[in-house]
Amino acid sequence: MFSSRDFAAPHTLSDWRRTISAHYLIDEASYLIELIRGLGQTEAQIQLVNQQSLAFLTRWKHNSTDHSDWPQEFLQAYGLNTREGVVLMCLAESLVRIPDKTSARAFIADKLASAHWQDRLGEQQPWMINAATWGLVWGERLLEPVDSAGILQNLLRRLGEPVIHAALEKALFWLADTFVFAADMDSALERAHSINRKESELRWHYSFDLLGEAAITHPVANQYQRNYFSALAQLTNTDQKNRYNLSIKLSALHPRYEALQQSQVFADLIGTGNTPGILVRLAQHARAGNIPLTIDAEESERLELSLELIEACLRHPSLQSWNGLGLAVQAYSKRALPVLGFLDQLADELQIKINVRLVKGAYWDSEIHWAQRAGLSGYPVFTAKAATDISYLACAKYLLHSRHLQPQFATHNAVTMCSLLAMVNGKPLEFQRLQGMGESLYRQLLIEHPQVHCRIYSPVGQYAELLPYLVRRLLENGANSSFINQLNRKDCSLTELAQHPLQKLQEYSQELKLPGELFFHADQKKSRPNSQGFNTQITEQREQLMEAITPWLNHQWSAYPLIGGHYLKTGSATKVVNPANNAELVGSCLQATADNAITAINQAAEYSVHWRIYPVNEKAALMDKVGNLFEEHRAELIALLMREAGKTLNDAIDEVREAVDFCHYYAQQAREQLANPLPLPGPTGEHNQLLLEGRGIFVCISPWNFPLAIFTGQIIAALVAGNTVVAKPARQTCLIAFRAIELMLAAGIPPVALYFLPGPSGELSPILTGDARIEGIAFTGSTQSAWTINRALAARNSSIATLIAETGGQNALIADSTCLPEQLVKDVIRSAFGSAGQRCSALRVLFVQEEIAERVIELLQGAMDCLILGDPRETRTDIGPVIDNYEQQKLLAHIEQAKTEGRLIAQTPLPSTIAQGSFVAPTLLQIHSIDELQEEHFGPICHLIRFRIQDLDKVIASINSTGFGLTLGVHTRNETIGQKIAHEVNVGNVYINRNMVGAVVGVQPFGGCGLSGTGPKAGGPHYLLRFVREKTISNYLAAVGGNIQLLTQKPSHD
Repeated sequence: MFSSRDFAAPHTLSDWRRTISAHYLIDEASYLIELIRGLGQTEAQIQLVNQQSLAFLTRWKHNSTDHSDWPQEFLQAYGLNTREGVVLMCLAESLVRIPDKTSARAFIADKLASAHWQDRLGEQQPWMINAATWGLVWGERLLEPVDSAGILQNLLRRLGEPVIHAALEKALFWLADTFVFAADMDSALERAHSINRKESELRWHYSFDLLGEAAITHPVANQYQRNYFSALAQLTNTDQKNRYNLSIKLSALHPRYEALQQSQVFADLIGTGNTPGILVRLAQHARAGNIPLTIDAEESERLELSLELIEACLRHPSLQSWNGLGLAVQAYSKRALPVLGFLDQLADELQIKINVRLVKGAYWDSEIHWAQRAGLSGYPVFTAKAATDISYLACAKYLLHSRHLQPQFATHNAVTMCSLLAMVNGKPLEFQRLQGMGESLYRQLLIEHPQVHCRIYSPVGQYAELLPYLVRRLLENGANSSFINQLNRKDCSLTELAQHPLQKLQEYSQELKLPGELFFHADQKKSRPNSQGFNTQITEQREQLMEAITPWLNHQWSAYPLIGGHYLKTGSATKVVNPANNAELVGSCLQATADNAITAINQAAEYSVHWRIYPVNEKAALMDKVGNLFEEHRAELIALLMREAGKTLNDAIDEVREAVDFCHYYAQQAREQLANPLPLPGPTGEHNQLLLEGRGIFVCISPWNFPLAIFTGQIIAALVAGNTVVAKPARQTCLIAFRAIELMLAAGIPPVALYFLPGPSGELSPILTGDARIEGIAFTGSTQSAWTINRALAARNSSIATLIAETGGQNALIADSTCLPEQLVKDVIRSAFGSAGQRCSALRVLFVQEEIAERVIELLQGAMDCLILGDPRETRTDIGPVIDNYEQQKLLAHIEQAKTEGRLIAQTPLPSTIAQGSFVAPTLLQIHSIDELQEEHFGPICHLIRFRIQDLDKVIASINSTGFGLTLGVHTRNETIGQKIAHEVNVGNVYINRNMVGAVVGVQPFGGCGLSGTGPKAGGPHYLLRFVREKTISNYLAAVGGNIQLLTQKPSHD
């Protein structure tokens, strides 16, 4: 573990890179000990900071009536922890970009009617907040629900848009003007000049940030680049440029700004040969104009790439000896101190100074959410607010002692301010604050400390680009733990607020469950581990994983039928080839015969009673062990998924995780639902109980698109419920299925309880579906195959067997004009084209409201152009092959037919290097009605339909008319519309304002209705119940010696 002592030891930049990567998920408690030791604060120093902080805050409070900090009070009234705050953010962001009056009118009604604005009124509120609130109350009452929808529409028609918009503007104008410095650079410079003339004694400096989120297409990135060049030109020509610098966001410069695309990012941003890239050219312009340039901090997984780019930029021959480049470092990151060590070493080697803006951090909630979803071993950020504050002070101490790093301290925390002032002991210091935040605090500070100046981080941008920035500001400063939030509370205790973070940390405990413990519960029967994941954007994690995978990338596997623990190694074998390269042999699989199937059923029937009465808790323990073995062998399983099924690295990781989750989830569900009989009430002398037990033999038939996860889920559920299992994998993916079976047996599952029969459906299916001893079939595949199985089961003269079928779908996504087009496009790309479109839940039909259709198509075309098709073994590959040439040709035929009809909208270019694989380019086609699709096209093809919002009911009816009902996506900011669609479309899974793939076991149980399946949902609490039968046991205890319970009760005849 890195410690403060490591700074004294010599390091190369390579050493620092390894240290940075190793600290990504370092243990928080242990690392804090090192940070505190390095900070080296004595008790006397801590008490001095407390006293100075309390004195400063007391003076501030006394003077605050002269400078009302109403933006902070606004945050207090309308934080994101209030319904009204969320509604206000939606109104602020969405209204300006909704193009049609019908949607805007409905959106206003939806938002204003969903909050209680009058609750925010009060005599204690500043007049500005009451004025803004009255505007919202007025709007709400204009739109208050009435008995007749016609009256509401009439009111909107007569008073609606002009009156309501005017009311809203009273509330929203101040919001934008407070947190956004100006709409464009001309206005920003004019405002800055005006402030400096009026308040010259306060010495305000400015860092301008051109508002905008990450680019998702090259045209969008190109526009950001032009904006940055224009801003630099304007700053160069101003007469006060010594007070200005420009902040830039690297993800705005490139649509694929991610570590897995590093080679392309470097070529475009740094350059090739003698041609400089965009980042270098921006730096050259900044140097020529003497304008400092600061690289903004972004999500933690982009950090290592950012550092590589900054180093490459500073090493460019045209930028040698330049001291004008800097970056923001986030103290909530566990890698912050090693990052400073890296930058110090780099600056020392280049003999320059690097500006460092030290911030607390802006993406905390997203970092926590992503780490939990990814199943990481820890968090990349500190989970305790006091821990972040200590990290900030430790970083500040390092910065103030560095000869090569020029610090800029961004904070709104008075304790942090006083701590820094104590460290510098009267020397000059630069602080930074956000526009609209902490102004009164810094007025007080600048007056009391003439050696200090403050730079205002000043966002510049159009109103429509406001929301992402505002939400982050509100999350940072409106959270309960925020210094600003606490300071503006009426019941605030200055003594508590002035407490040093080291004192607060004495009460430290891990505030959040670790990602691996996400599903832990106080009741052990309800607990299970989260599957382990990786972040392949992090160098150390990616390299370690690839090192483990590499030996398997040229391995060849063999698979055999398995009956009673015996491999059947005679018979005909089929070759298994890599769908990314049909010339590459992955292995071979011997085929089972009809006689083998009969033998397997005979043995499974003979052992079924023994397995049924095997203790449930012991069965569950075996299933947990299977999950553990899958994780131990994940490298091999990932490699096999990549080579046999054409999975990309991240898709393969996700599939192994899903298989592991199935093991642990069904084991936990069995302990909770099946382990103990349910006692039933009844008359005295009787003991009544309900038991759940296995049915007998289950046949599990799995598909090729999730050859490990679905295969495993079916088998584990059937086994833990007490059934013996005969498993038939898909022909295309028998190797991964066989490897899974081997690991199941290695975990201790009796070989007489589990049988493996790879082979041709034509020969095996009549046996597996026709034998009278089969009590149930779990099937995932096509609707047509499910019909065939259902008919075969019904034709038997035997018990009525259970069929659990999960089939296909004509999955749709409806997007109205209130949605955010950029987010919609990201989710469409993931849902329609991820996994080469070969997910059951993949998007097939995209309904887009006509007013935004052109913008959505433009963005989709740009995003599709950025996708990379290729060999899944290459980490940069986004889209791999479809499963085989047969499926490829069916998909290509559909695309060619659409081309001849002039319905092709966009298609991702196919590289020439993949000619030997079964690849299909992601394709966007135009259709007019979902009825035009006679079947599901199971690949990377999305069909787009434009619709009028007035026809929404017809859209819903058309989706329902297909008979399919698997998944549905909805993108809208209108909650009323979202809920209407979710409840009226007949589907099993609805995803609102997110992608529609990647259901998580136990979190989003998966399965459809109608032609898409029978239910119950896989990975849900009712799934195991379809694998069992009920038995009631009623025991009349009095028959064997009297009613002991009744006789031992004390009689009472009072």
